[in-house]
Amino acid sequence: MLTISSKSWHLRLVRSYHEGSYTPKSLCGYFWAVAFAVFLTPFMAALIGVLAVGAVILLLVPQAIFGFLMKWWPSRKTDGPMEFKPHKPNLVWEFIKAKKRRVCPLIKVVEE
Repeated sequence: MLTISSKSWHLRLVRSYHEGSYTPKSLCGYFWAVAFAVFLTPFMAALIGVLAVGAVILLLVPQAIFGFLMKWWPSRKTDGPMEFKPHKPNLVWEFIKAKKRRVCPLIKVVEE
């Protein structure tokens, strides 16, 4: 069973697109509801327009900042191995694994 937070952006997008508290019960249905809401909302059309205009700025500014920091920032040394935090499950990766297993797990929405 996959647990999804009620504060996640994709759950809020699906609920706002369907005008209520509709949530598919399985991961496959939920994935396609998210994909449908993402690609067919006016928000995405506006975002694509903004990205087309600002693509050069969005690509060049981070590269310039990164290059400046790598050139002039003093290097830091670590005192041993880095600690890794456990990550939350990724919606797309869980969907791919479920399709490969040919089983769509149920979804549990947790109110936070």
